[in-house]
Amino acid sequence: MSVIVDVRATSYAVATKHLFGVFPLDAWFVSLYEVTGAAVFSVVAIGIGLLLCIWMIPKTTEVMVNASAGLTARYLGRRHRTLVINCSTNNPEAVSMLVAMGLGRIGGIANPLGSNLANIYLIFLLAPLYVIIKLGVLGRSGEALAFIRLFRRNWKLVAWHIGLAALMWGFAVVAYAILLGQPTGDFDTTPEPGSMPSVTLLAMLAVLAIGAVGVLIFVRLDRWLQLRKPHLYDDINEEGHSASWMRFFLGSAGLVAACYVMNSLFLAFSQLFADSLSLWIGAAVFAGLHYFVGALITSLPELTVAARNYARINQPDLNTAMASASVSNMTNLAIATIGAGVSAIILLLGARLLV
Repeated sequence: MSVIVDVRATSYAVATKHLFGVFPLDAWFVSLYEVTGAAVFSVVAIGIGLLLCIWMIPKTTEVMVNASAGLTARYLGRRHRTLVINCSTNNPEAVSMLVAMGLGRIGGIANPLGSNLANIYLIFLLAPLYVIIKLGVLGRSGEALAFIRLFRRNWKLVAWHIGLAALMWGFAVVAYAILLGQPTGDFDTTPEPGSMPSVTLLAMLAVLAIGAVGVLIFVRLDRWLQLRKPHLYDDINEEGHSASWMRFFLGSAGLVAACYVMNSLFLAFSQLFADSLSLWIGAAVFAGLHYFVGALITSLPELTVAARNYARINQPDLNTAMASASVSNMTNLAIATIGAGVSAIILLLGARLLV
């Protein structure tokens, strides 16, 4: 378990540091703390966090997803909607990687690779539990039991998506180990990007090959499921779908901005309270908490899509909901593969890239 934590924490720290190097919003939060004090800063930070998690990220995700679903139905066909809906939730990871590569560092590739484990436990465990607890609190225990029975009846589909998500995570772990040049899994959880060694062309080509194989396997398996179970891709609730490029770009930009602010706030908290929290709860517990919160932030769009589809008790869409993990994990692997390909070309041209 400690290896998994190190993988995710490292990828999160490296990628966000690259992004914050261009737009240092985390420094602004630290300055706010120094000016206002801990009490005022905590109230402001909690307020911003709640606004982002409860309204901004779900709303921008909804706008983007509905637009992408409408555009897909118009131009590619209805059966591709599940794939495109869940691919679009990875826009923040893609932007983070591109910013990092623009600074001459390929550590940003670790962000999409490292977020795959979070998708598994958030989509398959936390999101269903949230729906069940919510229904129970609202006094709708009958619907909660119906939701549980729905999972039991469709256990093969559940197992299919869990297996695919886990498979993509496995490819990501291997690619990430090669990326850092430490296949033993003994990763440094607080690396300084400037002190890291330059990446080799052989390592980049290996990451490219592993990612490409993983994506191809997923595409073949997903195609097989479409042919065997076409109704899973046709029976999608089209409420709110609009084939609007403007809404897609606005939703995507809003989602990226919201995730960036949330990441900045999280990094500021880490900088301000890491020492005291490590001393209070222990370094190992703090590392685990850092991992869990960081994973939750980067996977909020996927969690939003899953919870939204799980909650449609009268017209549940388990396939789209669970694809928030399996498809998103494949997309993360594809993003990293593209990054590895671009990095390999840059290295072939004689440039030097740092991990």
